[in-house]
Amino acid sequence: MRATASDPATRRARSFPSSLGGLFHVDCIDHAVWFTSSYGCALSEGLADYGASVAVPDENRIFIVVNDFDTAMTSAADESPKIEGYVAMMIHDLLDSGSDGNDDSDYSGSYVFQVFKTCDVKVNGVWRDRDDVSDFIWCLEERVVSSVHEEHFDDITTPSDQREYATEPSNHDADDIRATWLQNLVGA
Repeated sequence: MRATASDPATRRARSFPSSLGGLFHVDCIDHAVWFTSSYGCALSEGLADYGASVAVPDENRIFIVVNDFDTAMTSAADESPKIEGYVAMMIHDLLDSGSDGNDDSDYSGSYVFQVFKTCDVKVNGVWRDRDDVSDFIWCLEERVVSSVHEEHFDDITTPSDQREYATEPSNHDADDIRATWLQNLVGA
């Protein structure tokens, strides 16, 4: 059976981001799981893809997910932060308890999504809601490292600060988070 827009499971998957503080305005008309779009689309749609991969039963999915985002369908490392499938993989690795490659992170969904919900960054002296994947990772790390941002997100402005209102778990480790997103978003 194929899921439709009126199917309850599909509606739950689509409402997933709005229950987390809502999304920002981003034009994601031309996007696909494994194709380059933008940092904003990658975050918005990668979050939706991850949500659908865990909320919608396999037989009702309207797209194919390989190993529930354990395995990439492309190898476009230069553009990975702009590919929603890689963002979905990063979210998967932040939450799963398995350790693969450089991924040693294991956080609860409530923590990761509270960070998503409450994340703000300061750009050009003004605080604003997160609106791309780099904002989200800086809030997860609880720091902004200009040199790392400029190396991996060189075509968007580097925030000067970040803030979020989640309660960090006792196992919070910014370096583990960095290793996880680098593995998924840039293939490092």
